[in-house]
Amino acid sequence: MSTSKTTTRREHFFVEFLFFGMIWNRRIVFADEMTLTEYVDETNNFHLSYPREWVLEKKAGATALFKNPSVKYASIGVTVTPVRIDSLKEFGSLEDIGAKLVEAESKKQTTVPGGTFMERQSERESVDTKTTFYEYEYRLITTHGNKRVYNYVGVRDRTLFIVNAQAYEIEEGGESEADEKTRALYREVGRSFDVLK
Repeated sequence: MSTSKTTTRREHFFVEFLFFGMIWNRRIVFADEMTLTEYVDETNNFHLSYPREWVLEKKAGATALFKNPSVKYASIGVTVTPVRIDSLKEFGSLEDIGAKLVEAESKKQTTVPGGTFMERQSERESVDTKTTFYEYEYRLITTHGNKRVYNYVGVRDRTLFIVNAQAYEIEEGGESEADEKTRALYREVGRSFDVLK
């Protein structure tokens, strides 16, 4: 098998898992204040902070799924999956993977033509384990409304870790106070995510 074909399959696999995490989220409205508490999963080797008022539910395909009991579709999902690579770099660069995510979103039937916009992408190294994480925030104009997608992704010991969340914009452009609080919440959850060892 050629290197190019192997790389393409890896990238396709990576994008599929990112999208798989997105099926849990729909229209979201958040309370004015959210107090975060830590969740530790020693079996799956990760921890993150999530809104204390939210509840942990079980769902097929989700390693952890946190839902707001006051808002039906408010949720943050985590998936943990074994892979055959040792680092994110083997999937592709930050920019390469980001471009493929946006391209894949643009091909969805619900996405308005020209309605995909990468807002932020960054790479960070976790404090405790020095694991590299890719972080993406992008905006989608869809037939169901405008939304922003948040992904936080890392690989450690041949295991792929993904935190995924989405939020529909309350106001056009996502500039309302509620939209700002949603962004702040998801960014804080994303920054808190790390593997245990």
